[in-house]
Amino acid sequence: MYFKNILGHSDIKNFLIKEVVDNRIPHGQLFLGAKGSGKLAMAMAFTTYLFCKNRVDFDSCGKCGNCVKMFKLSHPDLHFIFPTISPKTKSSKRIVSESKNCFPEFRKAILENPYLILEDWETSLGGVNKKAGIRKSDIHVMCKLAGLRSYEGVYKVFIVWGADKMNSEANSALLKSLEEPNPNTVFILVSNNHHSILPTVRSRLQNKIFKSIDYQLIVKDLEKKHPELDISIINDIVLESHVNYSYAIKKIKNKTSVQDTYHLFVDWIRLCFLSQNPKARFLDPKTNEKKDVISELINWCNNMNDLKKDQQIDFLVQASEIFREGFLLNFSSPLPKRTSIEKLNFNMLNFSKHVQHHNIVMIFALIDDCYYYLNRYANSKILFLDLSFSLGKELHKKPVL
Repeated sequence: MYFKNILGHSDIKNFLIKEVVDNRIPHGQLFLGAKGSGKLAMAMAFTTYLFCKNRVDFDSCGKCGNCVKMFKLSHPDLHFIFPTISPKTKSSKRIVSESKNCFPEFRKAILENPYLILEDWETSLGGVNKKAGIRKSDIHVMCKLAGLRSYEGVYKVFIVWGADKMNSEANSALLKSLEEPNPNTVFILVSNNHHSILPTVRSRLQNKIFKSIDYQLIVKDLEKKHPELDISIINDIVLESHVNYSYAIKKIKNKTSVQDTYHLFVDWIRLCFLSQNPKARFLDPKTNEKKDVISELINWCNNMNDLKKDQQIDFLVQASEIFREGFLLNFSSPLPKRTSIEKLNFNMLNFSKHVQHHNIVMIFALIDDCYYYLNRYANSKILFLDLSFSLGKELHKKPVL
């Protein structure tokens, strides 16, 4: 991984390079900050630069033996610790690191996407109603390896990805290695929620704080990598991804159709608005026929019920973003416009008049409740129908004078 392949964070890149050049590398570092900001990618680029034998132009050469191995993540002096799901049965009392057992799958995942999302990795593990974690056995094996001599280079590097997933025993086990570090051993902890890490562990780490990647940087990068996509589609993908590069890559990789989502939202919100009149009918522009609003709303909910749960959740997240943007338009917000939704004859400015200070809190509360129960396997058809009628009431609500 090259430094030049990482979007933004030039200040952190320069600082890491200076540490190597000055030979003043902290034995413990914590890469923390915004989701999807490239913390893991930066950790790999830094390690590649550290191992490189012929550094050029403030980056790795990419040609020496160490660089070639790093690009394949097969360097013997690089070790990864990451969240895994504990097996149901343990074959022996021998201390085993599940990170080592799962490394082939993990290596494949991050080679495909260095901006890998922790939630996607947990999903790929296939655990049902289980959360991944880093256990004491993982840290014990890591600390044992840290006591050995390096194979090919001067340094040994241990990258703990998802460090906030360490349990209390793992935190305590890591503390001793940080207090008494072996020479030329570097620990890099990568975390989205560093407050979950034991304070005594955090106090022994040098922080590198990552901010969200600039909106325009993400758009330009995706435009360059995907010339087949219209710029308006790319803009909408970045907006829907909360300016999160990881989510944006995921949407494009899965060929998620922004336009389909907007079609769903536009049809839905119009039906919600009209649903307050039980006898209401509307002219369907596709068939030029008059249809019953309640019947069509029930059909819409039936169609949503047929979608996968992750698609239903994604719809709620995107709906929240559209409501948020509509609310902020009342205050002349400088947010980039969602040009794709406006192409569907949906006027965001008119929509914003129904999303005001007197109902926005309840609107988000309703969507949050639906999101909560959807994650707990409630009946999605009933959830969306209830949400639709409740939102219809809120969109008609008048401010209290």
